[in-house]
Amino acid sequence: MKDNSSNTNLRKKIISSVSYGLSEKFIDILFGLIASIIMARYLLRSDYGIIGYIASIATIVQIVNLAPETFFYKEFKSLNKKEKFTFLNSYFIFSVLKSSLIIILNIIIGVFLLLFHGDLMYLIVISVNSFVLFIKNINAVMNIFLEVSFLQKFITRFFLISRLFRTLVLSMLILFPNLYIVLLSDIIFVTIQFVLSFIYIKGHFNFKFQSVKLKEWYSIIKKSTLNFSLWAHLSGVVTNLIYRFDPFILGFFTTMTVVGNYSIALVIANYFIVIFQIIQKNTNIALANLSEKEPKKAILVVKRFIFISAVLSIIQYLCFIIFGEYLLKLYVEGNDIKVIYEFLVFILLGLSIFNTFRPLLSYLTIKHSAYKFFIYCILPSGVFTILTYTLAAANFGALGVAKANVLAFLFSVICMIVLFLYYRFAGEKY
Repeated sequence: MKDNSSNTNLRKKIISSVSYGLSEKFIDILFGLIASIIMARYLLRSDYGIIGYIASIATIVQIVNLAPETFFYKEFKSLNKKEKFTFLNSYFIFSVLKSSLIIILNIIIGVFLLLFHGDLMYLIVISVNSFVLFIKNINAVMNIFLEVSFLQKFITRFFLISRLFRTLVLSMLILFPNLYIVLLSDIIFVTIQFVLSFIYIKGHFNFKFQSVKLKEWYSIIKKSTLNFSLWAHLSGVVTNLIYRFDPFILGFFTTMTVVGNYSIALVIANYFIVIFQIIQKNTNIALANLSEKEPKKAILVVKRFIFISAVLSIIQYLCFIIFGEYLLKLYVEGNDIKVIYEFLVFILLGLSIFNTFRPLLSYLTIKHSAYKFFIYCILPSGVFTILTYTLAAANFGALGVAKANVLAFLFSVICMIVLFLYYRFAGEKY
């Protein structure tokens, strides 16, 4: 009876977390749709191209944006309250240090772009993005702590408030169409989220920022990094490359106007990811709350989430094929509709394949070796993606890169399935 009660309680918490996560993503889609339409219609396409170009460069800098706080997904259940706070403070300190390093790297890159393109806007955009990332990184630590504590509802509330303010500021583009409005809206968004999250954690958990002894801090960061976070982080970096590296490669072979159109396609494609990010996040949370003595339950959780993901992927893709051109009319006009629609047909096909198997990714990293997942799945996928995108861009342009998405995502899924089958047939337990 005790075990059944525990299972029921966990199930209720997961359902609640999923519900609020879906609400957050609905809010994100709604306000994001409004924001992206305003940006696509009132920003110069070349300015939109700069945003997409800088965003793709950020995927390279993300290599040093290590997130040891993701260790909470793996070991949160085994830590007592005092240990959780010590880990949390250690992660805050690390976040400040790494974010400062990223700011320096970004400024160096910004100066290079200024000299290369002769446009100060590149330096301004990348500098503001650095500040935004600084706040975002600190906020990410708090969000993961709230997630694994099953307090997603507060993350959702804070997100709603900050998203509302961002959209209101962004609407000023209608009157003042320039990039500075976009940058201001980003700063306001992350700042409000940070303030609200910190006030809540401080009040609800009676949490205080405290210093951690250097030896203990180093031990926590080392343990978190080597046992899980480093490989999960590198996996995320390479996955991000597969998602967002296209504009950077296209920048060498096409104009910023073409990059701008492709960037709009990627922005729209992001909305077809959000539901699956929720599913993956809650797969993480569910697996984090299952002990090593419950391998069958872990497999069952993953199978159920994969089935749900497969059904939703098919529905989403068919909806875009039928209604996609009507959606694009909200963003662009004339021939751009046809061009971006062609990009998205292939980009979304690749995403649909990958989205279906996101829960398997969670299982391979959390319940098995994140290191092996990186070596045997992510690293080969990253190399394959860069080569495929580059060859496609050089020979077939933007549409070729869009088609290359299908090959890149399919290759990633095949790697995951092969590793999973290896674990099953080799009888390796986590």
